[in-house]
Amino acid sequence: MMDARPIIPSGWHFVAHHCTTDGFTTISPLSRIDYPVRYIIIDFDCSVRLEHGQPHLLRNFGGRDGEPPEYKTREPYDPFKIDVFTLGNVFLKDFYQKYEGLDFLTTLIEFMKTLDFRQRPDARMAMRYWLNIRAHIDVGRARWRLQKRKETMGERVLYDTVALAREGVHRMKRMVTGEV
Repeated sequence: MMDARPIIPSGWHFVAHHCTTDGFTTISPLSRIDYPVRYIIIDFDCSVRLEHGQPHLLRNFGGRDGEPPEYKTREPYDPFKIDVFTLGNVFLKDFYQKYEGLDFLTTLIEFMKTLDFRQRPDARMAMRYWLNIRAHIDVGRARWRLQKRKETMGERVLYDTVALAREGVHRMKRMVTGEV
């Protein structure tokens, strides 16, 4: 779940999410790249609570993502490594397969989706791997909009023009405030 307060500081209607609290005025959210949002993990109905020091190889199977190989073998598994696999699947299906220009995610996704959970990274290792990748991504490229794979040429021209204008405004603000 996303905490949208940074991009919609005036709030939104509880039913008409595209409107302000009055239910009529259309919202114009601020850009996430300039006003970072937080994501909150929810839906703990499939979770397992482990006490400190308790062995964490489990046998109870289930979860939102049915693809982890551990579920097919029915052998004890590490739930934390399933979390890493599942997040790798989210990166694959919700970003890499839907948007252009995310080739830099390929090795991270493959690493996070390593079939043998004993060889799969834990969350800390996956994060270090990501931070290493991120350090080599051009800032301008990182700030650019996500381009859907199935955009028409007209959509691409329109959205790229808007993105270019936004990036120009952002860079001008940084020059004026001396952040360059």
